[in-house]
Amino acid sequence: MNRSLLFPPYLLSVVVLIFLCQCGSLAQAPPYTTYKNAGKKALKFYQKGKEAQKKGETEEAKLQFQKAIEVEPNFIDPFIKLGDMLISQGDFTQAIDYFQKAIRINPDYSLRLHYAIAKMYYEQQQFQKAVAPLSYFLSKIPQENRKANATRLMNNLQFAIAAIENPMPFSPYKLPTSINTKDSEYLPSFSADGTQLIYTAVRRGQEDFYFSRKKDGVWQRGEPLIGINTNNNEGAQTISGDGRTLIFTGCNRKDGFGSCDLYISYKREDYWSRPVNMGRVINSNSWESQPSLSSNGRILFFASTRSGGFGKSDIYRSILGKDGMWSIPENLGPAVNTTQDELGPFIHADGETLYFVSSGHPGMGGNDLFKTEYLGDNAWDNPQNLGYPINTTGDESTLIVSLNGKLGYFASNFSKSMRTTDIYEFELPESIRPKPVTYLKAKVIDAITKVPLSAAAELYEVATGAVRYGNNADEEGLFLVSLPAGQRYGLNVAMENYLFHSEQFDLVAATSFDQPYDLLIELQPILPVAVSKEDQPKPIILKNIFFETASASLLPVSTKELQRLYQLLIDNPSMKIQINGHTDDVGNDEDNLALSRDRAKAVFNYLIQEGISETRLSFKGYGETTPIENNDSPQGRQANRRTEFVVIQ
Repeated sequence: MNRSLLFPPYLLSVVVLIFLCQCGSLAQAPPYTTYKNAGKKALKFYQKGKEAQKKGETEEAKLQFQKAIEVEPNFIDPFIKLGDMLISQGDFTQAIDYFQKAIRINPDYSLRLHYAIAKMYYEQQQFQKAVAPLSYFLSKIPQENRKANATRLMNNLQFAIAAIENPMPFSPYKLPTSINTKDSEYLPSFSADGTQLIYTAVRRGQEDFYFSRKKDGVWQRGEPLIGINTNNNEGAQTISGDGRTLIFTGCNRKDGFGSCDLYISYKREDYWSRPVNMGRVINSNSWESQPSLSSNGRILFFASTRSGGFGKSDIYRSILGKDGMWSIPENLGPAVNTTQDELGPFIHADGETLYFVSSGHPGMGGNDLFKTEYLGDNAWDNPQNLGYPINTTGDESTLIVSLNGKLGYFASNFSKSMRTTDIYEFELPESIRPKPVTYLKAKVIDAITKVPLSAAAELYEVATGAVRYGNNADEEGLFLVSLPAGQRYGLNVAMENYLFHSEQFDLVAATSFDQPYDLLIELQPILPVAVSKEDQPKPIILKNIFFETASASLLPVSTKELQRLYQLLIDNPSMKIQINGHTDDVGNDEDNLALSRDRAKAVFNYLIQEGISETRLSFKGYGETTPIENNDSPQGRQANRRTEFVVIQ
């Protein structure tokens, strides 16, 4: 695996165990002996041991240190030397024994021994045993700058003890051999509907992207991603919810600005465009990697070691403006970023739940997985550790969560062969799931010819008008957009020389989803004269116009839809329309007729006030006489309460 795609360059160097540092000493009164006052015979053995150790003669060095101890049992330095040598050999059990013997001679001669013992117990997951020596170290060490690592370790110990007592359910399942092979596969990313998978794979020593599609619930054989893979390494990618935008990490390239940069590519039919460096706004002279693109393609999260951050590697975000330009990246702030490493961001399709990797927040140790939620204005909630055994004392990798929030995906090597990595999935415990999300998959066609149309689709929050998605359907007239719970959404689909189409999705009270939305949208062409009876214009239902209950007073949230109707008339100055009002069958027939007429007139009046000539407009109320659904259900009655317009020939 090319680790530079995953971690900042400084993490690639050989790591020396922290507990081998020299941490000062606070001497106590005898009885104990050091190399400064040891007898000649004991000191001779001690010096011979040091010389043998310097030459790499480990067993001889051990023998000489033990002889020094035999001569003077309270000679403390040989015990420490033996412990250090055993640590370098990975024999923590014996190393702890020698350090404890040294501590029994004098507990304050070398305070680092307490920290080293705690660290070794921690590495062996004997967390309870690590607490006492670490507490002693923290109570004695005078230098504040040397307490940072010990304090972080204590926080991890306390968390680990509680987490192991309350483990999370965790049963990972390896993806099939169509994805996982004898080589390494990792860093998966999915389209919103979960049918497209792009992942990084090592083939003949090189990292490339592979693509797989799920058919009838089965992942097909992964194939190289045409148009993206080069002779260089590609990795750490993210794909937009509609599967049409890919951002990935490229390192040490001629057009790069730092050690690793972010690149972007767009899907055109079955091919990807030539990747382009995302430029100086996103990339710096440092390291940028591990991008995560929001489902609507408008917010990019990534990890960077650029200057001005809180720690070694921080998480940033950039927003795509209406002008198509990415904003200057914002640091996510101290709620997320620490003095250590924050890596591997993944923003869920709900647009609010961020999963990431951190070595700075309290956890099991190493890099742990965390979850935080967006509070608005680039503020984030306190991160939640995903718990044990999802997190271990080792380093965890990026977590990807499915659209419905039920499945998590990650890469690991459970075989412990240290040779290959595979992609796994597991059921995410309820307490760490994001908000439920469904999706809309639509196909847009010409209502007469049935030819696919690459129409513009816009999804917005009805309450605020905030746009959640804006893009054109592809060459086949298809588009896909995520629908998080908790909002009422309006959808507008439009194309030049066609009447627009609107939909409404009320997910305010939704707590789960069984099926996604699947729509066939037929746009009516604007014809100067109907050529046949079948081509007579059909009414266009304005699904995002709302009135006060039992009233003809327009609600402010109707403005966006009303403005679309206004713009249609502006763009087509010869067009004339009739606005129709309808009700359900609840109540008096005459009252319903009057209400439907008044509501149609309210839309009529709005357009006139905006400047549309009255000669181009008319209105009519139909009451309950022309239902489009059965009035026996709340859903049917709601559909029948509608406002629409029809083009007058």
